[in-house]
Amino acid sequence: MGHISEYRAALKGKILDKALQLFFANGIRAVKMDDIAKSLSISKRTLYELYDNKEILLFECLKKNKEHRDKEMIEHLSKCSNVMDILLETYRMSVDEFRRMSPCFFSEISRYPQVIDFIEKKRVHDHEQFMLFIQRGIGEGFFREDVNYELVLMVHDSIRRTIIEGDLYNKYGMDGLFFNLIFVSFRGVCTKKGVEVLDKYLARQ
Repeated sequence: MGHISEYRAALKGKILDKALQLFFANGIRAVKMDDIAKSLSISKRTLYELYDNKEILLFECLKKNKEHRDKEMIEHLSKCSNVMDILLETYRMSVDEFRRMSPCFFSEISRYPQVIDFIEKKRVHDHEQFMLFIQRGIGEGFFREDVNYELVLMVHDSIRRTIIEGDLYNKYGMDGLFFNLIFVSFRGVCTKKGVEVLDKYLARQ
């Protein structure tokens, strides 16, 4: 019985890894449950025994991906000495992930209520972490004190929605959008000390 449980757990992990890879590369609609089953050389019945439908599978994929990213982030951040190191490392990791994603993935994800609820809860948590990050950055002298960061967050959320709804990924590319959203906006809230760190990083790119 234990061997069966171990096999199912390992199989579920393989399914989530392969499904996320396919969703990122091709978008969600283009990937059928049959495609996932065939790519792993398992029957569609086996796949449906583990995941009832594509929305549940997508939700589990994103949940596992978040857990993996959180663990990876903790490992990387333990090596960072200040908020600018954290910002630049987060940027690098995010760009690496976004480069693997099809623009279709973002435009199609809003069709799945369970996934949207998961993303919304993550967004609330991320906002809380962002405010702690900002307070640390102010204390370290990298971020300005005279900025309304709650307003900055609201503007970012509005820009994010515009990017998705306007299908701007296809028009400007992931790198261009991410660069402008992160670096341009963060440069505006940095002190002279923070701007110098950003400019040194950009000069090396």
